[in-house]
Amino acid sequence: EAQPLEATGQTVGIDVGISSLLTTSDGEHIENPKWYRAEQAKLRVAQRKVARRKKGSSNRRKSVRVLQAQHDHIANRRADYTKKLVHGLVTRYDFIVIEDLQIVNMARNPHLSKSILDAGWGYFRQQLSSKAAYAGRTVVAVPPAYTSKTCSQCGMIFETLTLADRWVRCECGLSMDRDENAALNLHRLGRSRWEQT
Repeated sequence: EAQPLEATGQTVGIDVGISSLLTTSDGEHIENPKWYRAEQAKLRVAQRKVARRKKGSSNRRKSVRVLQAQHDHIANRRADYTKKLVHGLVTRYDFIVIEDLQIVNMARNPHLSKSILDAGWGYFRQQLSSKAAYAGRTVVAVPPAYTSKTCSQCGMIFETLTLADRWVRCECGLSMDRDENAALNLHRLGRSRWEQT
């Protein structure tokens, strides 16, 4: 049963990423802990031990259990961090705008798939939607197209912007972090869509 929280009057747009896990339209950057990459060395050792054991042996079964425990440890750390992060957002904001990302399609990119899956964007969205509904908050997902390439101040398109460009500057005077600019655009789009419904 839902237990609505007291209204705060605060709204936010959230841009997910790899260098920063989240960037908000308020200018807050949440660090990406990169759980899988941090534990990769231990996983390699555990995987080698499994590979060296004879198939069907009790030693191999023990090694498999150690490897599984290591994967569970990573998943549990990710889940715990995400739940605490979501709790903070739901407590602070009445209205939250996120990107409507096609994560399965994005994860097909061989250069980014490990980082995307390690960040846990899908789990974050699932938890945020669930906790927000329980707390009586509103979550709106908007298409992310051109949110990074559009000036959040005047609407000009940055035609030459690439993934390597982490800072945007516009003729109107805007100069800010690329992800923060995207979060501001997401916030504006989400508010506009919500007001039209």
